[in-house]
This record gives sequence, C-alpha cells and structure tokens, in this order.
Amino acid sequence: MWALSLDSWNSVLLGFLAVAALAASIVGIATYATIKLSKEEAETAKSDLETYKVSAKRDADVAIGKAQAEAEVKINAAREEARTQNKILENATATANKAADDAKLQTEKIKQVVAWRTLSPTNATQLTRVLSEHPGSVNLRYTNGDPESLFFAIQLSKALSEAKWQVAAGSENSNSIIFGLILPSADTTDMGVLKSALSAAMIPFSTEPPPNTGSSASFNVSTIPGAPTLMVGSRFPPILQ
Repeated sequence: MWALSLDSWNSVLLGFLAVAALAASIVGIATYATIKLSKEEAETAKSDLETYKVSAKRDADVAIGKAQAEAEVKINAAREEARTQNKILENATATANKAADDAKLQTEKIKQVVAWRTLSPTNATQLTRVLSEHPGSVNLRYTNGDPESLFFAIQLSKALSEAKWQVAAGSENSNSIIFGLILPSADTTDMGVLKSALSAAMIPFSTEPPPNTGSSASFNVSTIPGAPTLMVGSRFPPILQ
C-alpha cells in the first residue's frame, strides 16, 4: 500500500507508538508536576493563612490589651474622681448639717430666753398645794402695758384662786422698771405662806422692795387692806450666749 511494504508500516507504527509513549510520558510528567506544584502552592497558601491568623490574633490581642489598659486607666480615674466628689459631698453635707444643728440650737436658745414665763403643771400643782394649806389674801400687781407681765400674773391669780385665796389684782405704772417677782418681807402669816408656796413651786422671787423713784399710778386696782403685795414685774432681759 502506498508503495510501502509491511515492514515499513511496522516501522512507522513502532515510530508512532514511540512518539505516543514519549508524549504520554511528557503528559504524565506534566500532570505530576502540575499536581505537585498545586499542592505546594496550597501548602504555601495554607501556611501563609496560618501565619496571617497568628499575626492577626497577636495584633488583635495587643489592641485588646491596649484598649483594656486604657479603659482601666479611665475607670480608675473615674472612680478616683467619684471618691473625691463623694468626699466633697460628705464634707459639704456634714458642714450643712452642723450649720443646721447650730442654727437649731441657737433658735432653741432664743426661744428659751425670749419665751414668756409660764407655770408648768408640776409647778402650778406645788404652788396650789402649799397655798391651800393656809388660805389667805394677797394684793396682786403687774406692770401696766406689759402683756407678758399680765400673762404671768393671770397664771398666778388662777393658782391662788384655786387655793381659795382672796386676790385683789390690778396694774401698776411705776417710774422705774421692775423685773421679776417681788414679795417684800413682812412678818405676817400670809406672807410666810406665799414665800413657802413660791419656793416649793421653784418660782424665783425677791424680797427686796422695788426701787422708789417717785410716784406711781395704778389702774383698775382693788386692794385688800393688810394683805401682802405680790408684784409681777417685767421679764428679765434675755442673755444670749
């Protein structure tokens, strides 16, 4: 065929088979090289990925640590500022409370020194009890134009009346200022009972006669002849400390 003998075709066939074998070898080698290189690239990529992960984790840990440190510094600063403000507030509160207590104390002192004289229930009971043992009579006087003196005189008059004493009351306008209770000494039974009753009721009084600076005027005054006179002067001026 085509002027070639059988041996020639066999030679051609063997030649092509050799070429095919060589091509197959080349393909196999190329395939092997491709697979190997792909694996190496994959390993390299995997290694690079792991390296990136480690680096990224390290960077993240550093960033987190730095952020935590900065946050801790800010938190500590905020806590210290809060403690400082609390201390300032506590000091201010303590100062305000002390000022309020001092003001309250001063107010109570002022109330005590300017309060009108009153007979406590205990003092009134003691006064009435002693007076009731020996009923008598008394001329009760108070300072004209002084409502506090009148107020205290009314309380004494009530206790005297409850003890069955005869009371002749009236206001008196003196040219001098009279302070406190005055019960001039006199050697009479009624005077002794009055002194004992006032002492038992713990009501301070003076036995010194009031200062005589001239004439005095009396208003709406009734008098019991021979009876002792109990003068209710003005309240002593307050002494503030």
